[in-house]
Amino acid sequence: MPRQRRGPSFRAVKNARRRRLLLEGDEGPSDFGPNLSMNPSSFSTSGGDQTYPAVSGTVGGPFVTPDGAYLFAFDNTNNNFERMSMSTPYDFSTLTDDAVTWPAATNTMGTAFGCIMSEDGTMFWGNETGDDEIQGTSCSTPYDISTCGAPDDTFSYTNEIALAQGASWIGDSGTKLYVAAANETKVAQYNLGGAWDVSTGSHAATKSDLNSASRGIIFDNTGTRMYSLGGSGFQWVESYTLSTAWDITSATYDGDAARLDTGTGGNGNMGLACASDGTKTYMYISHNGFNLCQGFEATI
Repeated sequence: MPRQRRGPSFRAVKNARRRRLLLEGDEGPSDFGPNLSMNPSSFSTSGGDQTYPAVSGTVGGPFVTPDGAYLFAFDNTNNNFERMSMSTPYDFSTLTDDAVTWPAATNTMGTAFGCIMSEDGTMFWGNETGDDEIQGTSCSTPYDISTCGAPDDTFSYTNEIALAQGASWIGDSGTKLYVAAANETKVAQYNLGGAWDVSTGSHAATKSDLNSASRGIIFDNTGTRMYSLGGSGFQWVESYTLSTAWDITSATYDGDAARLDTGTGGNGNMGLACASDGTKTYMYISHNGFNLCQGFEATI
């Protein structure tokens, strides 16, 4: 059998990236979250429902790159992470299968309902629900998850969150990790001792009074706004305003009038992603039971 390609270690990539940023006179990567200045209720349906071309069964995710070129999701039937491309950026009706996979034999995750990628495409994390862990690796070729090695950057959130399904985010220039519960109304915040290195995480705070449990969270690039996929049947996209940037304890629910009814629920929605192009913000929501992705958009 041919040898499995493996990327360099996570820490080797992280350290090389940090050296490059320091040489450029920057302390770290810019935050790449979308513009979430509008309420979720401002979004309208865009493109209808789209079947994931690379996923044969139930789906976890998605994650969309900031430039709208790639969408990543987890195939819960085959336990593979899959990459798909949008030939027209941000337009998921143009989604095609790249046949680029982080296979089960390498990612070793039995159940994953979410994923995150660094802005430069060299680091990739999955939310391993069965073990209550965030598991990360590096890609030797940016955005090409087939060049990822076995997970070597792992963090357990089991002491704070009993069940996380697609609800995690890394922000504040890679120094904070957030994980939300699917069976409780809470989200935990962790400080990362090394930027973009989840193995250095330590519990900082927990907010236990969200409006509802969550199957997807995402922060904007200022750390003052958070969207959450929650409500009855995880049918609603709810928003929170943080009075102190990146401090989850300062989050206040924006109210029912600000939320978006996705129109599909029944305990099926699984994963939330957003990306902005400067004029619009695009939202993508997976419907786990039907292998579908819904698209929404709003003018900034």
